[in-house]
Amino acid sequence: MTIGLIGFGLVLFQFTMALVDALFGGGSDTEQENLSLLPIGVVFILSLAFAPLLALVWGARPTDISEAWRLLMNGVQFGDMRLSLDSVVMLVAVFTVGLLITGWLQRIMRITVLPRTRMDPGARTALVTGLGYIGVIISAVVAVSAAGLNLSSLAVVAGALSVGIGFGLQTIVSNFVSGIILLVERPIKEGDWIEVAGVSGIVRKIAVRSTRIETFDRHDVIVPNQDLIAGTVKNMTLSSNTGRLILPVGVAYGSDLERTREILLDAAKAHPDVLSYPAPVALFMGLGDSSLDFELRCYLKDVGDLISVQSDLRLTVYTELTNAGIEIPFPQRDLHIRDLDRLLAALGSLREEAPPAAQPELRKGT
Repeated sequence: MTIGLIGFGLVLFQFTMALVDALFGGGSDTEQENLSLLPIGVVFILSLAFAPLLALVWGARPTDISEAWRLLMNGVQFGDMRLSLDSVVMLVAVFTVGLLITGWLQRIMRITVLPRTRMDPGARTALVTGLGYIGVIISAVVAVSAAGLNLSSLAVVAGALSVGIGFGLQTIVSNFVSGIILLVERPIKEGDWIEVAGVSGIVRKIAVRSTRIETFDRHDVIVPNQDLIAGTVKNMTLSSNTGRLILPVGVAYGSDLERTREILLDAAKAHPDVLSYPAPVALFMGLGDSSLDFELRCYLKDVGDLISVQSDLRLTVYTELTNAGIEIPFPQRDLHIRDLDRLLAALGSLREEAPPAAQPELRKGT
């Protein structure tokens, strides 16, 4: 009988969670986090429902169960607050219903309402995340009020604990506040290409405590929100996806400079991902040690294609310079040896002083 009751309880639990998943599943990570406490509430309610039946199976009398029920309903007194079974059940039930309503509203906003607006994906995610946090807070406040709990007697204790928590969890609180600022102010948003603390990648998720960045090597980097607010962050796609490309090119001394400039400009204008306005420019930057240094500067439609466009332009420029007979030099160095005559004289005297048997080895060494 005990195994049967436990099995029936597990079936009810799986059925309830499957129903919740069918109604609220497939949501974002934030929505799933808001519903993460739901299984605890379901287990609590099912345990209360099956506890009397389990007691009867193990030989408890109905009068014992009624006496235990009376004690639970009377509750336990904590100062001015009485904690009873009905208040706990009401607290859990109202909070669970609040989480379900919050998840439902987030799903409606994400699937039905927000796609019809002109908001970008980052703003939609921030709005849905903020709605989830507000829903959890309201659910907790309404649950406490519905349970009839008087928390005024705990105000002094809560004040003392808040001071200790403020000092002990200062970093966590700072990251939490920074996460709220990121969601409201939105200096960065999901999908942005940012560079912070030497890490460059795409923002995948902005949570309350930290932000997850996916690098171009497909590595996940967790950055505390405090670093994003208090530190220096380079956002390549905050206002637009356009960005500038700089391609340095060096040609040999004696090359046709005007022809080199034309080749660089033609390569940029022929590429489909290069913007015609602002127009590409080819600048003669200076006289290098081994080359005449040029820079091709142009703007791209999508800065995310920076590496591929650089590769295409390098291939085109190298091919056209080779066809035009313009050499791309490599570094050259002149070696000057001081007192060469004295060095040769010293080697000659060393050869003369050496015995005949050692002269082949000396000539070989020299």
